Amino acid sequence: MFFELDDFQNTNILIENIFTMIFNTLKKTIFILTFILTSSILSGQTFVGTSSDKMKSYGCTFRLNKDSTINFIYERNENSIYAEHIGKIKKINDTLFRAFVIMTVGQFYMKSPSDDTLTIKVDTLMVSKIDKFTIHFSNGQTKELKKCYDKWFKYHAFHLPINEKWFNSQKGTDYVFITTGLKGLISGEELKFKIPFGSAASFLCGQKDKFEIIIKDGLLWTTGKASVQIGQFKLKQID
Repeated sequence: MFFELDDFQNTNILIENIFTMIFNTLKKTIFILTFILTSSILSGQTFVGTSSDKMKSYGCTFRLNKDSTINFIYERNENSIYAEHIGKIKKINDTLFRAFVIMTVGQFYMKSPSDDTLTIKVDTLMVSKIDKFTIHFSNGQTKELKKCYDKWFKYHAFHLPINEKWFNSQKGTDYVFITTGLKGLISGEELKFKIPFGSAASFLCGQKDKFEIIIKDGLLWTTGKASVQIGQFKLKQID
């Protein structure tokens, strides 16, 4: 392409436009490279550890997936309390991120209305995720409860009379395990929930949470406003 040498004004405008195009292209390139670099550094990493409150410490797992989503799980006492979440993180700066998560499966036991009955409550949003419960007693006996029994679908609750020889306050028989067919979000293994005697199981999902985290030097920890349920935690990268 040739330009008239005496047309300085048009030449200056052309040069300015070329530099503007180059500058904008470089900005886009830098943004894309930064995004790719950040994603490659963060994705596919798993962090494990415990929450900071020693009185009610939770085991925590935080996974950064390759599709930029996150999984966050916490549990205590053999899943007597258990919650798994999916969500995303928003980058604040090179090491600070804000996590937004929603609970996909949760089990939080509460005081039972009666010691001679095992109560299992199910939140409305969990109804479609569970077709049956299997109660595993410490003596090896099991009891299966399906959704169609005891008007469960209508009232979202089971009230199972229990054999006091199988489930009572004595050590060794003071708990049951409940399985539902649900599998762990990260482990892929069937989940078992331990329910102490005198407690009712309660399954729920849909609760939202958000908190800020720092990811640096193979560690992930909360800062500022913590998770609503478990407070602050500090985790170590395992892969």
